[in-house]
Amino acid sequence: VLSTPTTSTATWRLESQLEQLYLDTAAVRSSVKLRLSIQIVKNNSNLVIASRTFSINMPVEKVSPYGMVQAANRATAII
Repeated sequence: VLSTPTTSTATWRLESQLEQLYLDTAAVRSSVKLRLSIQIVKNNSNLVIASRTFSINMPVEKVSPYGMVQAANRATAII
């Protein structure tokens, strides 16, 4: 943590993109599908050093708006 103002520059940056957040109610048991892509990028050249996609399919315990939020929170915590 740096106090403002500062002139420090970062060498790397972490980029993330939410690719999918989907509630599947067509299945016998409802679930939340979550897919997230992460990249580590070198700032001075924009070179992607590493890239990974995380996916999870989390069952919804109680089919309600709150139950869906709980499933999404559990999926996020695991990823």
